[in-house]
Amino acid sequence: MIEVEKKYWLHTIDEQNRIINLLNQKAQFVSEKEKNDRYFIKKRAHKDNLTIDEKDIIFRIRFCDGKYLITFKDKVFQEGAEINLEKEFYLDDIQAFDDFIQYIGFMPLIDKIKQVKEFNYKNVLLEYVHLNGLGYFLELEVLCQEEKHINQALSSINEVLNEFQVEEKNLETRMYIEMLLEKKLNK
Repeated sequence: MIEVEKKYWLHTIDEQNRIINLLNQKAQFVSEKEKNDRYFIKKRAHKDNLTIDEKDIIFRIRFCDGKYLITFKDKVFQEGAEINLEKEFYLDDIQAFDDFIQYIGFMPLIDKIKQVKEFNYKNVLLEYVHLNGLGYFLELEVLCQEEKHINQALSSINEVLNEFQVEEKNLETRMYIEMLLEKKLNK
């Protein structure tokens, strides 16, 4: 599955209220949930554990809706959007998996907790996100089966952004975990 995604900061209470009101008025509410993520990285003796780069092997365990979901992604950026070739599978025995990943040399990197309200609008998944430790964001996502549909996905996302009058200056291209690690490093 190919995930095409953009995310935008919602810096002010006024902007947060404006966006949630637009979502409630125009979009179809899907769900509200908490997503608890723990990211893992291959152990490395030569680096600190508060920075990441494109060579690092990273995956996530997400606990949501009573289930554990393992996700790993190949990531590229196009027009300010993250384009992810995403692979996921559910896990039955979290303790055995935790033992296994430590055995093969992975260690916890950082935890991320986000409260999410999901909406659908014009074939775009919109997530109104509160990310613990960072603040509020609007994520827009379209899933594609094939690479040839990426440009159409970007067009759909950009159409909704224009309609919702989301300012391009609030586009955030860093991964959440990069921002959380920077915050932890600067403490």
